[in-house]
Amino acid sequence: MGDRNQIYNALGDRRVDAAEVFLTDPRLDDYGVLALEDDLHFYPVYRPAPLVRKDTLERFPKLETAWSQLAERIDTDAMRRLNGRVEQQGKDYRDVARRYLEELGLLPEAPTASEPRGTVTLAVTPLSDLGYLPIRATEAIREMMPARRLQVIQNDLPVQDVRTGRARFGLLGAEDVYDFDSNGELGRA
Repeated sequence: MGDRNQIYNALGDRRVDAAEVFLTDPRLDDYGVLALEDDLHFYPVYRPAPLVRKDTLERFPKLETAWSQLAERIDTDAMRRLNGRVEQQGKDYRDVARRYLEELGLLPEAPTASEPRGTVTLAVTPLSDLGYLPIRATEAIREMMPARRLQVIQNDLPVQDVRTGRARFGLLGAEDVYDFDSNGELGRA
């Protein structure tokens, strides 16, 4: 079982008694999962480590001081909380990271954005609102991004919204993505 949703559903439904999960996953708290100690040290320990190219440090020497102040300040519980703000509350990861650095005193406090981030957009054709596919698409997006707000926009050519970045997802036909030449060979549009 590799899919996180399947793993947590199986734990929640009591179809399995144990599973391999990440300690930084915010769902641990939601599902009441108890993390066992890895006393045999089977799994590698993941710790954030600043990696900076030497030429970057030469161009920005103050960066080394900033990185050293951050080192060892993010533990597993903090990562789980931060991941929860993104995955469960739908907050933008950039805002979450910035706020955490502000809490640590590593960045000056910035004004709060007036328009919240965290909305994902699905582009559909005007006629597709009655069909099965838009319903399945919205269900799939909500399952993968439960805390994000979902906006559905209509356009005669949803592919334009996806290509321009106006929409992250789109219900597209094969003709929007592929071209067939006169010999019936498949090519990229």
